[in-house]
Amino acid sequence: VGMVPVALVRAASHELKVAKVQVSRQYQQAVFTGGGLSYAEKLVKNPATADNYLLPNLPIDCPADFSGLICPWRDIPSRQGIMLSILVKAIATKPQEATKVYQRLLKKIQSIYQAQGNLNPVNLENLALTMNHQDLVSVSKVKSSNQKGWKRLLQSWQDILVQLSRKFLLNFPIKSSRAKFQRLKATITADTDYIKFDDTLRMVISANPKQQKQLNSYLEKEYQAGNLVYGMHISDRALMTCLVMKSKQRHIAFVDGADGGYALAAKALKSRLKEISQQCLNC
Repeated sequence: VGMVPVALVRAASHELKVAKVQVSRQYQQAVFTGGGLSYAEKLVKNPATADNYLLPNLPIDCPADFSGLICPWRDIPSRQGIMLSILVKAIATKPQEATKVYQRLLKKIQSIYQAQGNLNPVNLENLALTMNHQDLVSVSKVKSSNQKGWKRLLQSWQDILVQLSRKFLLNFPIKSSRAKFQRLKATITADTDYIKFDDTLRMVISANPKQQKQLNSYLEKEYQAGNLVYGMHISDRALMTCLVMKSKQRHIAFVDGADGGYALAAKALKSRLKEISQQCLNC
């Protein structure tokens, strides 16, 4: 973990712009652009400069609060057979040029998919409650990481009982229970972070083989032209963890591709970035 002063970022001629996108009625997403965030990340990760910005391992006075994390959903299968985890980073030196790269890409995606709704990997049909013990226990372990002994065990059993009650109410022959669950699913679908931007475009989207081939072909063409670097990981499903605010009226659904998702996409992106760096050294 590191901390870089914004003044230093701007002094190095990098912009740091922040915007807020109204994704749904309840979910607002932060967007960062201008190259400043990427520059700060380089300073923190570069061994030559990291010591100036890394935070020491200070004692934590208060434990982290993970109480809002829930993972009640099964793995989400792609409606079209393929789930893509994609990272794209423009390598233009000027923010205006980078913006054009992203605009062309989004326009291409729009032409491939025709309808924006087809991008979202989450929908009412493929969203189902899980009763997998490992799925439930994994989140319980995070939520109870600051607890010990019987308190940790109690948290695990509490989460399992809550999930059982959800399953029971869903199958109970009362229309109001089913209607409430359908409304919850609709809210989760709308509040999903399947597309986000922080100097890098990040997407987890559903695709059919033709769409995947077209998108990969376009990205490779742009990469060969020196406009961007990208990483793409292919799976057949997505994973989702939700954060429920204390008011219970706001949800954020964090989505990642299964079997490696963003992590393997990032590995592919870094490999292409390294290849470009080597080419520059040989110029």
